[in-house]
Amino acid sequence: MKIRTFFSFVFLLTFAVSLTAQSSNLDIVYLKNGKRVKGIIQNYTPNRYVEIMVDGELLQYKAKEVKRIINNKNSEPLKRSFPTDESTPVVSSSEPYTGETIDEVHLRNGEIIRGTITDLELKKFVEIEVDGKTLRYEQEDIRRILHSVQIGAADEDIPMAVKEKEPKVIIDPATLIVKGHYSTTYLSFSYGQNQLGNFSIGPGVHTVWGKQWSAVAGLGIGAGIDNYRASRGETLYPLYADYRFYPFKNDKGYYLNMGAGYGFAFKNKSRGIIKANGGLYAAPAIGYRSASQDGVSLNMELGFKYQSAYFEEQSTRTDNDIEKRTNEYQRITFRLGLMFWSKKKGK
Repeated sequence: MKIRTFFSFVFLLTFAVSLTAQSSNLDIVYLKNGKRVKGIIQNYTPNRYVEIMVDGELLQYKAKEVKRIINNKNSEPLKRSFPTDESTPVVSSSEPYTGETIDEVHLRNGEIIRGTITDLELKKFVEIEVDGKTLRYEQEDIRRILHSVQIGAADEDIPMAVKEKEPKVIIDPATLIVKGHYSTTYLSFSYGQNQLGNFSIGPGVHTVWGKQWSAVAGLGIGAGIDNYRASRGETLYPLYADYRFYPFKNDKGYYLNMGAGYGFAFKNKSRGIIKANGGLYAAPAIGYRSASQDGVSLNMELGFKYQSAYFEEQSTRTDNDIEKRTNEYQRITFRLGLMFWSKKKGK
């Protein structure tokens, strides 16, 4: 009787241990509703769905329902992949599985980490096991993730983690920054006819500080110096609000902006200007900015500028002769500037 009880105890203990070991080898899918599903991942199509085998039953969940996946290195899924947000593309191989595969995490500094991804949480971090060590990288450091990359015979001696520079990245114009604080400093040139009917070019400098809440809503404040006829003392100092938006969803390099405010004018005794009044300032423009990963871009703008002003100029030959000029400057403008986005930037 004691022998039978002993063997029954051993059997139950062995069964319990096997169940524990089996459970520890399972993948875990955490859903956004708080549910946790344990099994073996069979398939995951990026941004579409995940399939996991649970007790012989194949369950499927949409990618938008998945918050996190933990992949146990002892499990053998048919195809491994992990969810990610749109700013960190996951590249899935279309080739059938023919042998050993590894995962790759490509960082923004050009480094490539090769190993087995064990954990990834949406918009937060990824963990990858390399030579027995688990490395963690935050979302802001990741450029893209490649899963199930096949290892050929020639690649067997490649270390699991290597530092290598990738070819120059071609930035997708659709992913350019359109949220956050920015500042832009321009060198501007105005082209048009002066009061005498002669063609003239007037240089100027402008700076705009602003905040972009979305692609269609950005507001800033600008200040500048515009020379229309510097030799006659016709220099104005506009202060204006600057509205900016990006009309194209797939190419955020192009933008439209509108500056509107008041241009100040001041006396200039060295030029004989004894009275000066500013006036309305308006400057719509269309622009294009170069792509940059570092939050810095070169901006080019072509637009139109309107500025009104009044001047009284005293003759240098006699104190009695005073010329009064009411000017309305209408100019074609070209501006070239550098745009800087704050460190905390969005897309």
